Amino acid sequence: MNVNRYKYAIRHISVRSALFYGFILGCLLAILPGLFLGIVVHEVIAALIDALSTGFFVPDLGPLSDWYEMGWMLPWRTMFFFTVAGGISSAFSCALGALIYNLIAAISGGLTVTTELLEPVSASGAAALPVSGSSLYAATEPIATPRAPVQQSPTSQTKAAAQPVGIGVQPSGVTVQPPAASTATSGYWLMLRTQPTQRWPVYRALTTLGSATSCDVCLSGLAPHHADIRVDSGRYILYDQSGGKCWVNGRQVTTANMLKDGFVIKLAEMEFIFGVGM
Repeated sequence: MNVNRYKYAIRHISVRSALFYGFILGCLLAILPGLFLGIVVHEVIAALIDALSTGFFVPDLGPLSDWYEMGWMLPWRTMFFFTVAGGISSAFSCALGALIYNLIAAISGGLTVTTELLEPVSASGAAALPVSGSSLYAATEPIATPRAPVQQSPTSQTKAAAQPVGIGVQPSGVTVQPPAASTATSGYWLMLRTQPTQRWPVYRALTTLGSATSCDVCLSGLAPHHADIRVDSGRYILYDQSGGKCWVNGRQVTTANMLKDGFVIKLAEMEFIFGVGM
C-alpha cells in the first residue's frame, strides 16, 4: 500500500452551509430534551391543579387550565417549540463561528490540513487511482470532449506534386521539422465550455483560479481565491477554496478531486473542460 499525503488550507467556510447544518444539528440535539421538558411541565400542572382542587375554594388558574386541558398534546407541542428554538439558536451560533473563522483565515491563511490516501499497488507496480469513497477521489466517468478529426499525412507523391510554400516548408519541397512542443502546449488545458476560444494552460505545480488579479486564471464571477489545481506525481488534483462552490462531473467537491482528461469542472456558475492539448 502506498500512502500519499496532501496538504491544503481551509480558507473559507460557507455561512449558508453553517446555517443549514447548524439548524439540523440543533434540532436533533433538542428533540429528547424538549419531550422530557414537556412531560415534566404536564405533570407539574396536573399535580398543581389536583392539589388546589381539594380545597373549598378553587382559584382561577388562567392559562394553566387551558394547558391542562391539552392533555398529552402539551408535551408534544413543548417538544416542537423547544426543538425549533434549539435549531435556530444553533444555526446562528454556527454561522457566527463561520464568519469569525473566515475573518481569521483571511489574515492568517487558514487552518492547514493533511490528508492521507492509501493506494493499493497493482501487479504492474502502478498505484491505482483512489476510489470515490475516499476524501480525495476521481469522478466516475469522464465526459468526452470533441476532438478535431485526425488528418492523414499526404503521400510522398502528393508532396512532390503540390510543393506548397509556407511556414515550415522550403520551396524545394523538403519539410522542415518544427520545434518540439513545450509543456504548455502539449500538456493539460482548461477551456471555458461556453467560449471554447477561452482556454488556459495548466502546467505549473500550482495553478490558482479566482477573481483576484493575482490568480493564474482570473475571471469575474468567482471568489477571490476560488480553487487550486495542483500537480502531484503527474496527477492533477482540484482543491476547493470557495466553501462548496466547486463541482466535477456534477459532483460537489468537498475537499479535493482527481482530474482526468475530459472532466467537466464547474466553478460557481462557470463550466470548464479539462483536457489534453485542446
